[in-house]
Amino acid sequence: MSQSTDQGILYEGDKTSVKQIKVLISNGVLSITNKSNFSKEKIKVFLTFDKLEKISTIGNVEIETVTNLYFANLSLNLSEETEATFFINTSELKLQVNGKGELNLSGFIDTLRLSAYDECEIFSTIKSKKVFCRTTDLSNIKFKGNIFKLYVFALKNSYVEALSCEVGISNIVAFDEADVKLTSLDATEIYAYDNSTVFYRSQYQATILENSFRSLIKEEIIKSAINK
Repeated sequence: MSQSTDQGILYEGDKTSVKQIKVLISNGVLSITNKSNFSKEKIKVFLTFDKLEKISTIGNVEIETVTNLYFANLSLNLSEETEATFFINTSELKLQVNGKGELNLSGFIDTLRLSAYDECEIFSTIKSKKVFCRTTDLSNIKFKGNIFKLYVFALKNSYVEALSCEVGISNIVAFDEADVKLTSLDATEIYAYDNSTVFYRSQYQATILENSFRSLIKEEIIKSAINK
């Protein structure tokens, strides 16, 4: 996928398979379907768009952006067999991910508001000033890169990891057996409830704002000498 005011669509594949592709535009929605359920030949579709707000996939689909894209709002509903790779540069992005597919996200995003559902897997390498991350329903997110402020709200057996990410300030709220692991250079504020687990590394003692007796908070203080 690529972004331009000069929109278009091209195909690459053998003639028989390409003939099975059906394209329909209705009420601002572009549908690309393979009429043959038994075709084993892969078909490449090159899509150039101006604006895009939602993507839904069914079956074995690979999505990749060839250049950095600009989005303000994006909703993804990814089937279990889908793997998507997005390079995004934007000042603010509201991103919602549903389904059991995999998303690889990278780029420069000043403010990211990320919501994850339905066992989706997200691998993110970004540079960001603020990230608001909400996870639930067994979703799985791993952050790399640089995040100045990271706010995590994890629910229902979801997993959030930022151990390989340089995080400045962090705030963690974990419910319902959620699991959160991160490294925070500065202050960490933690709320933990209902069998959730929080693991953190920091040069500073975390502020435990609330911790139910069924939840576990693990601390590993990084000595300042390590960073000298």
